[in-house]
Amino acid sequence: MQNTLETVHAINRQGKGYARWEIGCAIELFERGRLQQKDVGYPLSFGNVDALVDLVEKMATRDGFGWILGEGSYRHDTGI
Repeated sequence: MQNTLETVHAINRQGKGYARWEIGCAIELFERGRLQQKDVGYPLSFGNVDALVDLVEKMATRDGFGWILGEGSYRHDTGI
């Protein structure tokens, strides 16, 4: 529960309410092999809180893979 709260707090702190959908999609793509660790920078999983919090912050600052996710689902769908 604490891990979930930490992730939600990071999302709210960055003002990225939509990030839950974007990150969930990215995790699914990672688990299905459509995204690789080299694309993201670290393994994505629903239990990897450090990676999720980092990804939210990268979305907010448009850094690395966060740039793609930060563009929203329509744009990252055409780019992945």
